[in-house]
Amino acid sequence: DIPTASEFSNLVTAQGRESDGLDDYALVLAAGKYAGKPVDGFGGNRYTQRGKEMEPLADADYELRNQVLVQKVGFVTNNLMQYGCSPDGLVGHDGSVEYKCKIAKEHLKACWYYDRTGQVPSEYYAQPQGVMFVTGRKWCDLVFYHPDLPGRTIRIVPDPLFLKTLHKQLKAVEVKRNLYLEQIKSM
Repeated sequence: DIPTASEFSNLVTAQGRESDGLDDYALVLAAGKYAGKPVDGFGGNRYTQRGKEMEPLADADYELRNQVLVQKVGFVTNNLMQYGCSPDGLVGHDGSVEYKCKIAKEHLKACWYYDRTGQVPSEYYAQPQGVMFVTGRKWCDLVFYHPDLPGRTIRIVPDPLFLKTLHKQLKAVEVKRNLYLEQIKSM
């Protein structure tokens, strides 16, 4: 019933523009708020299950390579509980980490895209930005991990244009969600 970083791509594109997914996302949020629980949520598939299984390995690898401890946390919200995120981990006082444990084909595509362009693939951009927005962290390491292949760790810092648009879109989706919620209640 509140916007989360894993869905912020429904609000802002990787280029920092308003996404056309706001209305549909507001409908989903309104339905969840009315029901008091997520409705019609994505239950996962074999790829998301694989990611959950691989995350402890990615975490151990990241800690070892970087000589850091990753603090596990649950769901984090802003002070007014208007939006939130579930970071894969927090690092020190300033950092966070997000793991992507994709199948080989997707892992290699993402790594090679970064190698070629120096840019984070657009489908992975909004979540780390959102985690930094919600937590106030100064950086997020986006880690592409595969147990049998070389990976990449990409240090991301807050993107002012993205975050400005995100702030605006979070207000807009809250208003739209509340309008839709009133419509549901009057049904």
